[in-house]
Amino acid sequence: MRGVCAPVAALRGWRRAGVAALAGAILTLAQPPLGLWPALFVGWPLLLWLIDGAETPRRAALVGWLAGLGFFVTGLYWIGAAFLVEASKVWWYAPVMPLAVFALCALLAAFWAGAFWAARRVWPQGWRRAVVLALAMTAAEVARGSVLTGFPWAAQAHAWVETPVMQLAALTGACALSGLTVLAAALAGAGGWRAPLAATLAVALGWGWGAARLASAPADADGPLIRLVQPNVGQRDKWADDNARPIFEGLLALSAAPGTASGQAPPALVVWPEVAVTFLFDESAQAQAMAAAALPPGAALAVGAVRRSGGRLHNSLLFYGADGAPLGAYDKRHLAPFGEYVPYVWLLGALGIGTLGDGLSGFAPGETAGPFALPGLPPLAPLICYEIVFPGEVAAAARGADWMLQVTNDAWFGDSGGPRQHLAQARVRAIEQGLPVARAANTGVSAMIDAYGRVRASLALGARGAIDSPLPAPAPRTPFARIGDVGALALLASLALMVLAPVAIGRR
Repeated sequence: MRGVCAPVAALRGWRRAGVAALAGAILTLAQPPLGLWPALFVGWPLLLWLIDGAETPRRAALVGWLAGLGFFVTGLYWIGAAFLVEASKVWWYAPVMPLAVFALCALLAAFWAGAFWAARRVWPQGWRRAVVLALAMTAAEVARGSVLTGFPWAAQAHAWVETPVMQLAALTGACALSGLTVLAAALAGAGGWRAPLAATLAVALGWGWGAARLASAPADADGPLIRLVQPNVGQRDKWADDNARPIFEGLLALSAAPGTASGQAPPALVVWPEVAVTFLFDESAQAQAMAAAALPPGAALAVGAVRRSGGRLHNSLLFYGADGAPLGAYDKRHLAPFGEYVPYVWLLGALGIGTLGDGLSGFAPGETAGPFALPGLPPLAPLICYEIVFPGEVAAAARGADWMLQVTNDAWFGDSGGPRQHLAQARVRAIEQGLPVARAANTGVSAMIDAYGRVRASLALGARGAIDSPLPAPAPRTPFARIGDVGALALLASLALMVLAPVAIGRR
């Protein structure tokens, strides 16, 4: 280990910059859809050694920014696909796409730069370096999830989503688990033999606890049957005027098709994805009657659609009973910036910066939240697309619910890592809350996810069809669902005290 550590710490100039960016890119290998979690134990030791060699906090900040840039550019490249969808209508979208993606990634990397700067300001000796880096990164990730509307995508904890370690999110939540992940990975490069051994034991204990939790989980689901409809409509074609009726008829056909679960009762609920129809569904009595006639007997309907209320447009999820009567509506509360609205429009609007796309733009945020009750179904927490990436907001929405219903449209991002990472986010929220997630995508991955984050049934990205799946039961209420980040923050505060108190005493 020492034979690698010293040469890396001694790097200067472009060599140091290149290794920092490479380390960030290596960390992307651990993220979904690849999930090569051992890459954590390569990338974070490299970054620890680069901070060792940084002469000043400013040099360490540059290392952090370059590492973050390498991580976010390789992990979030798929955002550029949204620009290409509209490039046929707005000629300059394609040329500006690389610059826009780079600018976003550079902004996100600034949070890593701040963490590395703060860590280098303290930077003790030995294993405590790993703790300081983990604490600084945890603070940076909390900020990244909230500043400027927040973008908590690609958390370090997501590397564990295909492993039992991810079950720890039921205790800590993904944010604190990300900090613990950085701690374990950085300890592997902290020198000596005790720190790597501690890292190995920590991962082994987390793996064992998660495996035991999964082994005790129910193997089968016997709740009401839910039908998830995935029409797989291309984003370039969706808003063409002559496609509105074919899209609607396709949804009717998929809703009325024979069930995929033979021998079971008809579904209790049919779910159409985010903005499944391109007209104001709740203002068309004819469309509502046609939908009610196409449903299986006794089935309610959830429709992702644009809704108009008080002269404002909302991205909504509309609920209808088996008789076609409206049962309520949920309006998306956390809108996607530059997709559904322009933040700081007083400035950016004056500069001519608008939203991408014709159909999903100029929306107003919703105001109502809380569980919805549908006949024959447990109370549900509705979520639309991007909302599921915010742990705190999901926790608030899920309070009092027995399951979560997410509708989304990932067609903007094609056959890339983006839709698969979005699915991983839904799986993590299920583990955190101990609640199943029924997920209907226009395309992406429609799936039934149980309360332990396991995918029980799914439709692949790019497939057209419908799946029927029993709704899994909720798990016992998780510690994270009960107290949120309080327990994890107490743990991190204890680590900070354990590390910083001796440093402060030594300096005195």
